[in-house]
Amino acid sequence: LDAALTDLDAVLALEPTNMDAQRARGVVATMRVENEKRAQRARQPEVRRTKVRAKAVPSTPPKTQYELEKVWRDLKTEPAAFAQYIKIFKASTYKKVLKESLNEEVLSGMLAAASEHLSSEAAARMLHGIAQSSGFSMWRMMMTAADKSHIADLAGRIRADGEFSDGLADAFGV
Repeated sequence: LDAALTDLDAVLALEPTNMDAQRARGVVATMRVENEKRAQRARQPEVRRTKVRAKAVPSTPPKTQYELEKVWRDLKTEPAAFAQYIKIFKASTYKKVLKESLNEEVLSGMLAAASEHLSSEAAARMLHGIAQSSGFSMWRMMMTAADKSHIADLAGRIRADGEFSDGLADAFGV
């Protein structure tokens, strides 16, 4: 584009009234400016700003297993937030929500969150509630090694605080 501008300037120096040369020079000059802007934008990486929103932890316990699973799906990547949610469960919540069948993934997520983030009192309430559910005996037979490890960690912490009952130990086999 610089060579074209030089050539057009030479033509206009010889023929200053040449309208075609004047229009062509204006077009080429505009193209040169646009080209420089485009090159400058290509050199500067675009800064993208992503809004990161903290996921809201519900303030009321679930009424159905579906509600529990929905919240678990939303919070499964944030165990601390899921543990905060579990803390608000009452003893009756577990019985009401887990009366149908036990979703192994949700229970595994609950154990992992509890193992890392729940107090021993809340963890004992959770384990007791799970043990009272109708599908517990089947789930206990299908527990993964990670689930057993989380239960052992929780049991050790709860025992240290003196809140682990013999019935709970028998139920979970620890």
